[in-house]
Amino acid sequence: MDIANLTIEEIKERCTEQENKIIEMYLNRDTQKKICETLSIGRYTIDRLVKKYSLVRFRDRKLSYCSNVNPEEPEFWYFLGLFASDGNLYLKSNSVDTIQFTLDDKDALESIKDILGFNNEIKYYKRGNKMRWYVSISDASLIKAVKDIMGSDCYRKTFSLKFPNIPNTECLSMFLRGFFDGDGSFSVSAIKGFYNFKIYCASPQFVQALYATLVSIINKGVHLYKEAFIEINSQENVYKLCKFLYSYNPTIGIARKRERAMQHIRNYELKI
Repeated sequence: MDIANLTIEEIKERCTEQENKIIEMYLNRDTQKKICETLSIGRYTIDRLVKKYSLVRFRDRKLSYCSNVNPEEPEFWYFLGLFASDGNLYLKSNSVDTIQFTLDDKDALESIKDILGFNNEIKYYKRGNKMRWYVSISDASLIKAVKDIMGSDCYRKTFSLKFPNIPNTECLSMFLRGFFDGDGSFSVSAIKGFYNFKIYCASPQFVQALYATLVSIINKGVHLYKEAFIEINSQENVYKLCKFLYSYNPTIGIARKRERAMQHIRNYELKI
């Protein structure tokens, strides 16, 4: 049998335990330095194994997958909300659809990993003195679910994003939290311990639906400017928003935003 044409499963059957560890780390795109340090080997050992079995051809295979893609679970809607605000769906050169997130807050991506059962690591890079965290997901079942819910034309969604049909209150709470974790902010108000809420969306149809949804939750005090900016400023109305956002499974998402929301809730309830 031609060694160069073996499948990865056939290669692993021929390899020692240590060689299989090298293959696993190599295909996971760990650096040679990390592989050497972890397995106490030299670079020549990696190079020899890669050359022997032509492992280079496996480096572009889809290695990531999600074990839990369930739109009926409210937690899944947090992922959809974060995708709506900060996710990107694009077609890679090898014709594989990929969802990518790049965020300042690692905990949002950790929530995504837990929700989806995503098997790959969260990676990072530095922009100046700031850390940026990112993941790329190419799971076919996840891509299909996103297109079914958010629309098949969500590749370039900045100006055409559509507000999805959300099945129940818990799913709505999680969707809004995911969306606000991406594009919303709690800014300090003039009174210590309280916050104002702001969000921006460039899609006119999405922001109109979002505005109507927030009005249905709060009843009043939601302000829409220039068909793109939404603000909520009164202590009572921000309180109502925060209570709704964190009414279900509050630990999911960005901790720094949750802490501001909870502080506003506590201080408002002490006040009344």
